[in-house]
Amino acid sequence: MGIRDLLRRMAQFRVSQACILVALLLPPLLFAAALYINVWLGHQKAPTLHFPEPVGTTLHFLINLALGGSLGEEPGWRGYALPRLRQRFSMLLSSVILALAWACWHLPLWWIADVPSSFPIYVLGLIPLSILFTWLDEWGKGSVLVALLFHASLNTSLVRLPVFPAIVIVNGLFWLLAIPIVLFTRPSVARSTDKTGY
Repeated sequence: MGIRDLLRRMAQFRVSQACILVALLLPPLLFAAALYINVWLGHQKAPTLHFPEPVGTTLHFLINLALGGSLGEEPGWRGYALPRLRQRFSMLLSSVILALAWACWHLPLWWIADVPSSFPIYVLGLIPLSILFTWLDEWGKGSVLVALLFHASLNTSLVRLPVFPAIVIVNGLFWLLAIPIVLFTRPSVARSTDKTGY
């Protein structure tokens, strides 16, 4: 799996439309669900309802895709590291290892920025989130483009929705999705190191 293979998978458009839709829509739907569960529990006020700003949201998404953590991280995490982990480990163990490395990558934020959650809470959410990324990778047959879209959608939704007061609920929903994925998803064929990639 060389640079050419990575670039090919970053532009791998031949992916199920359902997979693309899940990568794009799962974050805002999940965050909105967590937000309103938190409102129902009385832990935050209901946000003012308004129609999404399609132009602003799209521009925000594209900026996240091109300049944010999506393009800056996913070629390394899901493009390089995940296929190599999947050659040796199960879907679950590969996801956990990658989640811990991903968490360590972001650890300096807790020293230099006002992060609205503790680091342990962040790690507890990153493990099931990493499982979701791996599941999408399996579904998308190794398309890094799917991971790029999912990551950009996550980052955009985090800013566009007032979800941080409900971050524990978000983590719980991540786990509710990740556990059945681990239990019932059959992994795709073993990863290969030849030039064809997946």
